[in-house]
Amino acid sequence: MEPIKLHFEYTEADYQEFLLNYFWKNQSRLYLLLLLFVFIVLFFTFKGSFLSPEFLLSCMLPVTMMIALWWGVMRFSGRRSFQMNLQFQEPRTGQIDPEKISITGQTFSTDFMWAGVQNVEETRNLFLVYNSKANAVLLPKRAFSPTQLGDFKKIVSEVPGLAFAWQRK
Repeated sequence: MEPIKLHFEYTEADYQEFLLNYFWKNQSRLYLLLLLFVFIVLFFTFKGSFLSPEFLLSCMLPVTMMIALWWGVMRFSGRRSFQMNLQFQEPRTGQIDPEKISITGQTFSTDFMWAGVQNVEETRNLFLVYNSKANAVLLPKRAFSPTQLGDFKKIVSEVPGLAFAWQRK
């Protein structure tokens, strides 16, 4: 099989998609449990008037506003991180073969051996190649031809012991 050759640039949307995936994968359970705990406490505090206008204004509105504020902060901090990291904005070339992934930009060059990859996840627009729990190589799907997409999935599926999750269609 010929190596897969890619040419791409990251967009802010790529970075935001990675951050969202990372959040849901690693931190969402904690936040959902905390939110459930808050709702249980509120339910027992307002037993008789759980759906009253007083409850909705005094409890649900602030909780909803805090969730919206958190979401806005996440989007803003992701945008700012992307804009501050000039290396993210460099054009990149990549080569993927059964032994490794090589990514080269204007100011860097890195090789990742498949043996050091922990898992590969497919999102709506990206392949995320995690080489640790927090770091991933982002490979935009738009950089792949239809044939290369199949070849990439074949390479990943043939790496012994590598966990991967493809999106359901």
